[in-house]
Amino acid sequence: MTSPAWLTDMIAALMLATAAYCAGRLAVSRLWRRRTEPDVDAAHVLTGVAMAGMLVPRLDPVGAPVWTIVFAVTATSFATRAGLALRPHLPSDTGTTRGARPPGGVLHSHPIGPSLHIPHVVLSGAMLYMYLAPPSGASGPARAGGTAGMSGSGHVAADSARYPTITLVLVLVLIGYAVSVLDRTPPRPVRAAARSHAQRPVHGFLAPRAANCCDIAMSLTMVYLLVITL
Repeated sequence: MTSPAWLTDMIAALMLATAAYCAGRLAVSRLWRRRTEPDVDAAHVLTGVAMAGMLVPRLDPVGAPVWTIVFAVTATSFATRAGLALRPHLPSDTGTTRGARPPGGVLHSHPIGPSLHIPHVVLSGAMLYMYLAPPSGASGPARAGGTAGMSGSGHVAADSARYPTITLVLVLVLIGYAVSVLDRTPPRPVRAAARSHAQRPVHGFLAPRAANCCDIAMSLTMVYLLVITL
């Protein structure tokens, strides 16, 4: 299946913009001393750049061998944290959801607990799968790059998936996650009824709603990369 060049370029630009936003989110949260989720934002920066490189190879700054190591590390890190969150002796705060602000001004944009980390295990695992198991028809630079396969113009032109069942499962899981994030995202920012001096309002740049949009964009782009190999 050959992807149109204009669509590939547009999605690659969206991924670079998402990565740039998440990098800015990391910097601004430190400058304003607002704790968000630096591990998730950092993973989004890496994933956005890597996806852009999958879509348009000339945008890839490091190559497949480096990305394979990067996503093996991120998948292991999120899996470990998800496992630790399941330990019974650790306090559970499952009532905290996106947009909730616990005492101390710490903003959580995901549910607390394993559900925070498991989707990122899946996304990192999907990236790792794309690098380790390129489509069966990929050859030459496409196989060396570990991507879905590239046309002569340097854009995605995927052959059949090497493991279609795994590919389909990943697609369904990521679509389900994107829908769940969309479902719990309010149509407009929720304003607090009362604000104290110690609890300042959340700036729109760091709002959970913006982080949700990044999650949805990343998930659907990964779905796109997987679907074109089916």
